[in-house]
Amino acid sequence: MPSSDLEDWNRHWRLLDDNVRCRNCHAEQPAHMRAEPFEHLPSCPYRNYSGLPWKQLDLALHATGVSWH
Repeated sequence: MPSSDLEDWNRHWRLLDDNVRCRNCHAEQPAHMRAEPFEHLPSCPYRNYSGLPWKQLDLALHATGVSWH
């Protein structure tokens, strides 16, 4: 179900203006760095996960038929 992709994304990330923020450590990544792996703060339990949250958001939105850019 496509909406579960957005729900999963929303559990880990928050979109604030032009930044994606980790809901746990509050590290942020601006949209212009979307192609680079996300860097969590050293104390974050997800610090070893250097995913691409912008790409994940694009894929989740595309699955629902929505495009934000």
